[in-house]
Amino acid sequence: CFGLLCLLVGISLIDSIHFKISDESNHPKAGEVVSVLDKVCFPFLLEQEASYSAPFGNRAFVDRVTRTSTGITQEKPPLKYGGRNYDGPPEGYRGYVFKRVLSSLSIGALWGLLPALLTIFITNSVRPKMGLGRDGLTRNWKIGIVLFWASACAIAIGIALLCKDFHVLGTDKVGTSSLWISLKSYRTAFIIGSLTTIVAAVPAVVFGMLAGYLRGWVDDLVQYVYTTLSSIPNILLIGAAMLIVQTQTTKSGASAENQADLMMLYLCLVLGLTSWAGLCRLVRGEVMKLREIEYVQAAQAMGLSSQSIMWKHLLPNVMHIILINVVLRFSALILTEAVLAYIGIGVHPDTQSFGNMIVNAQEQLAQTPLIWWNLVAAFVCLLALVIPANLFGDVVRDALDPRLEEKS
Repeated sequence: CFGLLCLLVGISLIDSIHFKISDESNHPKAGEVVSVLDKVCFPFLLEQEASYSAPFGNRAFVDRVTRTSTGITQEKPPLKYGGRNYDGPPEGYRGYVFKRVLSSLSIGALWGLLPALLTIFITNSVRPKMGLGRDGLTRNWKIGIVLFWASACAIAIGIALLCKDFHVLGTDKVGTSSLWISLKSYRTAFIIGSLTTIVAAVPAVVFGMLAGYLRGWVDDLVQYVYTTLSSIPNILLIGAAMLIVQTQTTKSGASAENQADLMMLYLCLVLGLTSWAGLCRLVRGEVMKLREIEYVQAAQAMGLSSQSIMWKHLLPNVMHIILINVVLRFSALILTEAVLAYIGIGVHPDTQSFGNMIVNAQEQLAQTPLIWWNLVAAFVCLLALVIPANLFGDVVRDALDPRLEEKS
């Protein structure tokens, strides 16, 4: 799970590095500002069809009426890029796709064995430094490393090879690859998950430590604030704040790109400032318990200031609670963005995000014939982020929670 998260973080990072293509170059996007991900994916994922096309299809999904010398015909025209290398009969296309998928995944799996064996060799070579014992990695660890690298490389390299000839996850209404939109959505998900977590953690830790250690009127004031904030339904508070933000950004006259960036920033601020109460309550309770322990009383007897005791002695001992909460809340914030976009108060409609993909797919599900792949693409890619984040969060909790160590 950690390896998969690192891969997705890498995708979002290269999508965050932008540059402008020279106007004098012969590149199709000359003069435009693109990201490194766009440069890497060009032209395989940025080739646009006329409209919808199904995954691995070689013809348009919707019939087109054309007028010929013999009359009016209605047929599905061939795609411009999808299935471009197939020139056989239509009935043999499915077999061709199956062979290409099998061969691409096999090539990826073979390439995955190289880093797997290299990882095992390195870890066994430095086993005294890693504390792995006399035998180095255990058998289960070796099997796990080989399976992870083989499966990860099989999927990544296999999809990369298939993108040369097919639209792996189909295209949307304007002919844009759904796989490209999904990859661009990871950047939005990580920005909202990480920035919102930072915004929420700062007031939660500060107010929780002040309330738990100083007690008295400070504790009463902090309790009153987060109790009042918790009594207001989050969705109403976030909706009201985002509607105000949308109105102000629209009146500002900024470009669509700047409006999208401002709305994402304000969404992170609103989500963070409305969700710090739970962590603050946990930190406050832990600090109240720690302030009665002997080493804190000894520090007070030695004349250390309250500020020094809180930040040098108490903060390190509540850090496990903060880290556990931060990791477990990350995936919840990503799902929150999808829910907010679904009800129209999320990120800008022009921003690539999983929430906007689901909103657009809702309209496509009502069409005939059914256009299902855009919703499936958003579901699969979102699942590939949320499940590893949750599983990795559970491992972090098991490793850092002292109460679990006492039970074991």
